[in-house]
Amino acid sequence: IGHLQRNKVKYIVDKVAMIHSVDSLRLAETIEKEAEKINEVERLNDEPYNALFQDYSPFLVNPFDTYGVDLFDSTFTRLIKIDEDLTTVAFYSYYLSAILIINKQGGLDNVIYLFDKHLKHPNRSHIIDRVKALTDSYYKNNIHDFVYTLYKNEFISYKVFKKICKAKKI
Repeated sequence: IGHLQRNKVKYIVDKVAMIHSVDSLRLAETIEKEAEKINEVERLNDEPYNALFQDYSPFLVNPFDTYGVDLFDSTFTRLIKIDEDLTTVAFYSYYLSAILIINKQGGLDNVIYLFDKHLKHPNRSHIIDRVKALTDSYYKNNIHDFVYTLYKNEFISYKVFKKICKAKKI
C-alpha cells in the first residue's frame, strides 16, 4: 500500500484486519489509539443486542394485569369515564371522537366512532350528556335504540342512519 500517514489512520483502521509493519513509533501509537476507539464503539453497539438473548420476562410488569381498567381511568389518558356495567367500562376520547368500551381486565372490547364524514358541521355541544345517553342505550343491548340514539344525538348522518337501518333490518 505504501506509506501510511497518521492523519489517515482513522479512515482505514476499521477497514483492515492487520497492518504488517509501520515506520515509526508515533504511527503505531496512533493506530493503537484509533483501534481502541473502534473497539469501544463496537463493544457499545454490540451490548444492547447481546441483552436481547437474555430472558427478562420475570422482570416485566403488564400494567393491565396490575391495574386493569383503572389504568384508563387516570388523568394521563385524557379519557372521560362515562358509564360501566359488570364487565366493561365506557370512556369517551375527545381526541378520537370515539367511545372506547374497555373490559375490566383492561382490554379494548369495542370502539364506537362518532361524527361520520357526511356530517358537515358535527355538533360537539353538551357532548358528555349526549355520549352518556348513547352508552345507556349501548348497555341495554338493544340495537334499534342504539342506532336511533346515534342519529337522534347527531353522532351519525341521516345517510349513515338509513344505511345501518337497512343492513340491520331495523
